[in-house]
Amino acid sequence: AIAAGSVASGSLAVLDASGSTDRDLDDVLSYAWTQEQGEMVALSSTEEAVVTFVAPSDPQVLRFRVTVTDLAGAQDEAEVLVIVTRSP
Repeated sequence: AIAAGSVASGSLAVLDASGSTDRDLDDVLSYAWTQEQGEMVALSSTEEAVVTFVAPSDPQVLRFRVTVTDLAGAQDEAEVLVIVTRSP
């Protein structure tokens, strides 16, 4: 799945995978965020369901991937595109 959103340059952006679910409802899920495109940003964490970063100053497209893993090792991935726009 690909999700997309936009954020003004210099603003705080939020990446949210907290809606991830597992068939085994009591399973604990782990998260792994990576950035695949755009000016590198500092994520608040790479292992939390919800992470934040400050958008770069130049308009561009940032691409992130989150891998969600359950206790049995089953995984699913999602791609998130963030379009950085010029600040008003």
